Amino acid sequence: MKAAVTHRTSIHFENQRENEMPAMRKLRKLLRSPGKFFEDAARNRKTLANLEPSTRKSLASGEDTNLPALKPAAPKVSPPKSAAPKAVASKPTAPKPIVVKPAAPKLPVPVSEAPKIAQMKPTNKSPAKKPVGPELNFSRFELPDIRFLIHAGDGVGSEFQFLNWLPEAQHAYQNYAVLIRSWEVYVAVRDGLPTCNLIYASAAYAVEQVVTRMRSLGLVLYVSNTGNNIHLLRYNHLTHAFIGHGDSEKSASCHKFFRVYDEIWVSGQAHIDRFSNANFDTRHVNFVRVGRSSLRPQVTSAIAKIKKSEPRDSRLAQELREEPKDLLRRFLYLPTWEGAFDDSSYASLEHTENILERLCEKGQYRGAIKFHPTTGKRVTHFIDLETKIHARFDQKHVQVIPRSTPHIDAYGYVDFLIADISSVITDFLVTLKPIFIYWPGFKNLRMAESKFSIRDYCYSFSTIEELKSLVQRVIAEDDDDLFAMRKMALDYYIDLNATDSGAFQRQILQACERSPIAPDQLI
Repeated sequence: MKAAVTHRTSIHFENQRENEMPAMRKLRKLLRSPGKFFEDAARNRKTLANLEPSTRKSLASGEDTNLPALKPAAPKVSPPKSAAPKAVASKPTAPKPIVVKPAAPKLPVPVSEAPKIAQMKPTNKSPAKKPVGPELNFSRFELPDIRFLIHAGDGVGSEFQFLNWLPEAQHAYQNYAVLIRSWEVYVAVRDGLPTCNLIYASAAYAVEQVVTRMRSLGLVLYVSNTGNNIHLLRYNHLTHAFIGHGDSEKSASCHKFFRVYDEIWVSGQAHIDRFSNANFDTRHVNFVRVGRSSLRPQVTSAIAKIKKSEPRDSRLAQELREEPKDLLRRFLYLPTWEGAFDDSSYASLEHTENILERLCEKGQYRGAIKFHPTTGKRVTHFIDLETKIHARFDQKHVQVIPRSTPHIDAYGYVDFLIADISSVITDFLVTLKPIFIYWPGFKNLRMAESKFSIRDYCYSFSTIEELKSLVQRVIAEDDDDLFAMRKMALDYYIDLNATDSGAFQRQILQACERSPIAPDQLI
């Protein structure tokens, strides 16, 4: 195994390497001796001007041709000191004395030529230039050693879909890599993940170049249902498991595309029941409950609180308060994005400014808001909403959390959640604190419902007045009558035992072991 040094490489065909050799020799000479490079370049230009057209053409094509000696008249123009300025002003060959002579005493050549070197590097080896084939950014292992892949098939703004899984993937103690299909996403996360093996491959043939070299690969984990998943699903010797990037009642959580996977790893029984309530046959789908490994510390804490609670759940609900009643209550507002389609648009973005204004109008509450990473992707006028919130509200009352910050980090600092129908509701259940959800009843929305209804354990509102009234009763007056239902919903949506026992890592090990070795024709 090689030393743990991050290196980047691109896979090219052999004939491409051969065609690039002359250019690479020139680039090497330029980088090592820039002054010598430009001196030779000027001399060659003068030489080419005196060659026959046929000879000049053969040189341009790369053929091995002996250059004739320079004519004596050409070099005699520059030596006389008095004639040099005139030659510079009148003849096109005059740049030679300007480039060469000042370089000796004051070293101006490296300084003046540095921009040219920087300009040439991107044309051959630029990290920002999108490569044709795959690119590897490996700090550990090699391609033949990779046991499982995390496939990230979505575009800009989707980094969160796989970033949340990386700490848990590392705890599986198996060699793994993240296959990223978007060049923009790859560039965005590459430098920030120095210890993670990253692979960029956009086209199907680029994916093939990578997979056929992975002799130990046995498992592929998918964080989203994207069309380019098919470029890996076609390998029958691999185990294909969908892990997603959240658990919610959105319609995207349950549809027929899921039937392409060998297994669907779910957070809890709720996701399995969504498929049971779907209008298609799911009897052949293999579900595996792995819990929410990214919430393991919060789940462990919730289990301890539930075990110590008294029969009256209101006592535990009161103990969850982290501040005395006479201080400001803190909220976390997590609106979802506008959705890919109108019938899956669950967002309260049109009311965001009014919701914040009404909650903070009398100084009774303060809080934080974090927008979904893809807000404004479909409805572009929502792109500037974050900037408007910044300008309208004092940060002491409404703090705007960067989109890249995990929302879980803020759970311990707030007293209640305001959200739309999304996976943040399931995640926030581990706090056992009140949840207020926007319910767009006037919209004809598609839902993936389980045996529980969200409104069984969340306080739903369709207008700002309803939200204000509910917050007053539940938070200000401490009348939280849905606490017992939240405690029941917690284990239903998030399998507590599976989360606490590390079922996610255990399933990775089992899947890697039972997958057959790649057939010889793929190696």
